[in-house]
Amino acid sequence: MAKKRKNYSPDQKVPILKKHLVDRIPLSDTDNNPKSPARSLLFVWLVAILLITITMSAVMTAILLYYRSTDIMEAADARLLVAAEMSREIVGPNYHDQIDNPSSVSEEQFRHIVERNDNLCRRLGLQYLWSVLQIRDKSLVFTSATHSDINDAASPCASFFETHRDPLSFTLALVPEMNPSFSSFHNEWGSGRQVLVPWKDSRGRTYIFGASIQLARYDAIVYQSLMAAFAIWVVVMCFALPAALYLSRRLTAPIAGLTKAVDRMATGDLDTTLPAASYRELQSLSHSFDLMRRELKQQTEDLRESEHRHRSLLSQLPIGVYRNSPGRSGQFIMANEAIARMFGYESPDQFIRTKVSELYMDPSERESFSKRLIRQGRIDAAVLRLKKKDGSPFWASVTAVVVHNNQGGIEYFDGIIEDITERKRAEEALRDSEEKYRSLVEATSDWIWEIDKKGTYTYSSPKVTELLGYKTEEIIGKTPFDFMPPEEKKRVSDIFNRMLSAHSSFESFENIILHKNGSHVILETSGVPILNRKGKLLGYRGVNRDITERKALENQLLQAQKMEAIGRLAGGVAHDFNNILSAILGYAELALMERSLEPPIKNKLSAIQFSGKRARDLVNQILAFSRMEEQVRTPIEIGLILKDALKLLRPAIPATIDIQTHISVECSIIGDPTRVHQILMNLVTNAYQAMLKTGGTLFISLTRVDLKSEAAKLAQIPDGEYGKLTVSDTGVGIPADDIDRIFEPYFTTKVKGKGTGLGLATVHGIVKTHGGTISVESQIGQGTTFEVYLPLALESEVQEQKETSRLLGGNERILLVDDEPDILEIEKEMLEKLGYCLKVADNAREALQLFTQEPDQFDLVITDMTMPGMTGDKLAGELRKIHSNIPIILCTGFSELISSDKATSLGINGFVMKPVGLKALSTVIRNTLDKAAI
Repeated sequence: MAKKRKNYSPDQKVPILKKHLVDRIPLSDTDNNPKSPARSLLFVWLVAILLITITMSAVMTAILLYYRSTDIMEAADARLLVAAEMSREIVGPNYHDQIDNPSSVSEEQFRHIVERNDNLCRRLGLQYLWSVLQIRDKSLVFTSATHSDINDAASPCASFFETHRDPLSFTLALVPEMNPSFSSFHNEWGSGRQVLVPWKDSRGRTYIFGASIQLARYDAIVYQSLMAAFAIWVVVMCFALPAALYLSRRLTAPIAGLTKAVDRMATGDLDTTLPAASYRELQSLSHSFDLMRRELKQQTEDLRESEHRHRSLLSQLPIGVYRNSPGRSGQFIMANEAIARMFGYESPDQFIRTKVSELYMDPSERESFSKRLIRQGRIDAAVLRLKKKDGSPFWASVTAVVVHNNQGGIEYFDGIIEDITERKRAEEALRDSEEKYRSLVEATSDWIWEIDKKGTYTYSSPKVTELLGYKTEEIIGKTPFDFMPPEEKKRVSDIFNRMLSAHSSFESFENIILHKNGSHVILETSGVPILNRKGKLLGYRGVNRDITERKALENQLLQAQKMEAIGRLAGGVAHDFNNILSAILGYAELALMERSLEPPIKNKLSAIQFSGKRARDLVNQILAFSRMEEQVRTPIEIGLILKDALKLLRPAIPATIDIQTHISVECSIIGDPTRVHQILMNLVTNAYQAMLKTGGTLFISLTRVDLKSEAAKLAQIPDGEYGKLTVSDTGVGIPADDIDRIFEPYFTTKVKGKGTGLGLATVHGIVKTHGGTISVESQIGQGTTFEVYLPLALESEVQEQKETSRLLGGNERILLVDDEPDILEIEKEMLEKLGYCLKVADNAREALQLFTQEPDQFDLVITDMTMPGMTGDKLAGELRKIHSNIPIILCTGFSELISSDKATSLGINGFVMKPVGLKALSTVIRNTLDKAAI
């Protein structure tokens, strides 16, 4: 008959554990073999029969059977308790703190725990060792276990985080007392005895260590021992009583020594030395006891250290901790030093003698608090008005919980108290400050805001309505990114995340926000982090200022400065660049004059010449722009320019876009080829970018149209013939609200960084300066069509251009001066091909010397402007001193010291800008010589 189960408090665990350990654990860790304990019982019974009669043997056997069963049960309980405690040491005291889900513990870690538990089971003769954790849904899951029953390798084994199939068996261990629970079981795993030892982890969750042992074999041991004792008693009594008595004395002597040592251990002397034994069983038992003694000593020391740490922590906590009994006459049961100081008492003992009701300024508030606590079971951070020992009031934040006993009644209240008087004063001051702040914020002309650490607006001043068109309630709860274009959202969110991680402030950060009407508003944002007392980031507070108009002015100024810088740069390098182009164009033109050239070579040279002319025209255009002068316009064939532009654009246009062209007519206009080239480049670029995502068709055509008065009036241009350039796409289209603004400078629908807003404005300006007009039609999802009308040149102007393109030669004598050897050689060869007789000089001094020696032998002087030692205009002055009527042509790549008008004022007959081609050079020479001959 088993004894009633005992519940032990934490303070009773160690002594009771020692008692069970030394008194109740069987003598051998190999007692799964029934023969070893049978031999020991034999000697016990042989000694016993010397003192009692045969009649009393049966009675004594029954009595011994009862007490032996009880001893085995208690020994099993002690062994189970030891095993559960040792299992907890195996996994570690903080093991369950880290467990949240099946991935919290690796398979290797769980396997290692299983192996160590198996070893412990074998050493202590147990069936199973395990631990379970009560998770959020009140389920019990395995967190450690043995591999299997040590007596049955085929028995089932638990897996990590496997739900226990019999949760009701843990009910006794889940009560608030947290005491070990012993119970017997009869289930599918057999009949036996188990212990459940509950603990709490750092998060308040309950986990239970359990151990079980099969008791059937102990019943068998008792029965076999009795039968074997009786048989051996008969044999020994008949044949070997003297020998048995001798052997029993030899056996009991070391057992007596071991018993004395164990008795000393039971009294708390864990440093005692166990005597050596000469028998294998006794040696094993002695070794097991010694091992358990060392482990128990270590556990006892750890328990004392843990208790000391907990008490030290409780005494050093800066907040008050208490425990009090329930009811109107409630008394304090426990209190720490902090709560005693808080209420003005000298020590916790003095504070404990105070009634709970005496600490409230208003007794009814205490009654209300108690009722609410009993009803809810827990109250967090309740603000109460309490009083100190001297009667002075203070504000306190109280958190309390109800602790129930085994019967479900209220045993006591546990709680913590914090003095928040200063905080309450600060809150009142803060409210006053916030009122002043709110009045100031709502009166300012800038938008004031606050966001939390997730970027969500928690406050917005009314100014946002004026800036963005949204009411404050439409802003709260959203983030700044909800009001940004996609590209801007990505850019700003990346920057915000970096600032968030660094807790850094920012100043004058520019970002784009969408107005409620869809327009872009540029804001200048400054903000500082909001931190709590511990330095934890709560969010940001800042101000936004509308700088849209300022940015527009800045962009205009920046663009003007860029163009001015380009002009200055072009002027600085134009001379050398034009000299380089003179060599390229000159050699190309001379090479093309060779009749023996094969077509492929000739085509390549033509391409070189064409590109060189485009470079020349581009430099002249930049120079003209930087000087704010009208560019020189000549009759040009638009179709050739369009075809050239398409060759450049084709590689940049994706293959998903089909290009269709219709340029079959000749349309000559008076204009600048580079600017006309720019018209097509801008229109085509916009068209294919509108089809990048979906693909489509790009259509380009050039036709001649004759606008009569009615059509011309609608187009707001004079009557006449025009070249009509059409560029259309099948892209996304332009919104109707934007159609009227697309030609405005700096207006763009592209994201920031993808467009300047100057492309169509430039096209519009070029078309207007050429006397033409441009129109646009667009539908969302169907595409856009641009039509450009440029006035055609008169036939007489085209014919004049063709006539001036003829080579004009002669046989006059020319002095050619240039400091660039390549240019000097090219121009010499050109003029010789035209039939002229030449003398060359590579500097002004040499040219002046040649001219001084024979001034009458030269009919014309052609000189470079920029030369070392003496410039071309100075050389012209010196030559005129010698021969006042000598015709002079001045050539220059670029020089701010000379211009066409200035050259004329100096009496120079001709002025040519490099690079100059053979046809142009022949024309200016012929015109100059012919005028001089009149």
